[in-house]
Amino acid sequence: MELKYWLLAVGVVVAMSYVSVEGAPGTDCTGNVTLCNANETCNNNKCACIPAYKNMSSECVAKGYDDACTDAADCKSGLLGAMGICTSNKCACMTGYSVYMNMCRRGYNDTCTNSDECTSGPLGAMGICTTGKCGCKTGYSWKAPTCQSVNGAAGLTISITLMLGALLSKNIF
Repeated sequence: MELKYWLLAVGVVVAMSYVSVEGAPGTDCTGNVTLCNANETCNNNKCACIPAYKNMSSECVAKGYDDACTDAADCKSGLLGAMGICTSNKCACMTGYSVYMNMCRRGYNDTCTNSDECTSGPLGAMGICTTGKCGCKTGYSWKAPTCQSVNGAAGLTISITLMLGALLSKNIF
């Protein structure tokens, strides 16, 4: 490659490294807030995330569990939703809810009024509301992070063996 083309290529690469993402947090927005992206505002002539959002990879994303906050509104815009609260300057779930897949959901031993509240979190289809607390349905027990069969694989093996024995004794095979 000729020297002049090599120098041109290096110049292009260097120039590209200084190009900022338009509207990203930190972009100059002097006199024009429309230069900022969604969930941003123009603060001190620079695009910045609005209070309920944080800068992640040059994009403002909703705050989530354990992110810094100053009030409850900071924690309600993202996956925590209406159950998000700000406690000790960190986003968390309100009492009666546990964080599950970055969302506030009812988990084991959380308060409930009906079984539907217990099935959206870690208990899944095996969740049930009993005496105001989420737990596991009969035949299942809590083994973090889910409700698991009390019988397990050994119970299944015994059940299959008993069924085969019963069928063989009837001369079905």
